[in-house]
Amino acid sequence: MTNWREAILPGISVTTFALGLHEMFEFLRQNPTVGFAPVSFVNDPAVVASGNRFVSVNSARKADLHGQIVTDTIGPPQYSGAGGHEGFLAEASLSLEHTSLICRPAAATVDGETKSRVTRSLASPSAVATPRHLTGVDVTESGCADLRGLATKERAHALALIAHPQCRDELVDAAESLGL
Repeated sequence: MTNWREAILPGISVTTFALGLHEMFEFLRQNPTVGFAPVSFVNDPAVVASGNRFVSVNSARKADLHGQIVTDTIGPPQYSGAGGHEGFLAEASLSLEHTSLICRPAAATVDGETKSRVTRSLASPSAVATPRHLTGVDVTESGCADLRGLATKERAHALALIAHPQCRDELVDAAESLGL
């Protein structure tokens, strides 16, 4: 990624904030290829629309087999805010040359048990931050599922195949039983 073809700030990857380890901050420190800007600039649809092959990268906590994304809750408790998540996905969907990546772990360990971060459906009360029609490419350490243009059943199968290996067969069966 070079960003050299960008109309605004060529050669610079633009972000609003960073959170991570000391090594990441050392990389960012005085790095001329990374720029920090206010949310009002980074999230401005006109700025995003001016991008050449814009790629939105967002994190998530959970997805269901339809491709609905939960970003900020685990069950009822809210752990963070949705931020610009849906806006960036919507902006990425405005052009065929843009794309959005949803990056999340395939599973979580809860009380020593592996729990899939892809579920047949979202349990109530889950807060959907991204509706299924805006989900582009879902990425886990088990692979990626390009959901753009897929029918509902195809989406379900693609998501099941990038689930944690211990959960995959159950989700493939669930995708089949949806009858979509």
